[in-house]
Amino acid sequence: MNVMMLTAGEGTRLRPHTTYVPKPAISFLNVPLYAYSLYFLNEIAVKKVVSNQKSNRAA
Repeated sequence: MNVMMLTAGEGTRLRPHTTYVPKPAISFLNVPLYAYSLYFLNEIAVKKVVSNQKSNRAA
């Protein structure tokens, strides 16, 4: 099974934590949030994970 994780976004509701750190990298109990998702996806035998991300570059 393949999965696409939707990780883009400003993270405005998590400010000031997301001022310099992307949402998926915010830690909870010293583990990045993204790692929790990857752990559970591994448990259900997901073979491929892709993620969208927001670019901070001006167009």
